[in-house]
Amino acid sequence: MKKIILVSLVFFSISISVGAQESFYISPGLSLGWDGGSSLIFGWKVSLGYYMEEKCYYNITFGKQNTIFTDVKNEQINYSYLEIQRGDFFGYYPFSAGGGIGITFLNDKIYPKISLSAGALLFINLNYTFNKNLFDLGGNLILPIPFKKEYRDLNPG
Repeated sequence: MKKIILVSLVFFSISISVGAQESFYISPGLSLGWDGGSSLIFGWKVSLGYYMEEKCYYNITFGKQNTIFTDVKNEQINYSYLEIQRGDFFGYYPFSAGGGIGITFLNDKIYPKISLSAGALLFINLNYTFNKNLFDLGGNLILPIPFKKEYRDLNPG
């Protein structure tokens, strides 16, 4: 997994150094979700992305999810994930909707994962990991920070 993160960082570093930094951003976030049963899940994530002129974005996201409350004994689930996401902006920036595909790292095994999200700074988010039936529905507080200062204004799209 460290190799994947390192390769991603090298890709973004090379792209930034060749002068395309006006369209790149970093996006840290926190999440709180419900697994559909008796558990609450807290997580964090960081995305490195690229904003396109056509009002869409692509990013690579790394995150971690941890069970913070459950009624079921021995149901603590802690996992990491890596995901490629794509989304479109609608109306006022930063309102967007999109999804992603990726992998979940759980107990030294890898499982396929999908996600859907929509919002502006506060997102509604749905995650599902196949083969393990991990599901969570919740909210994310995400702060996209463009690398170039003049792209940081919130205005009509």
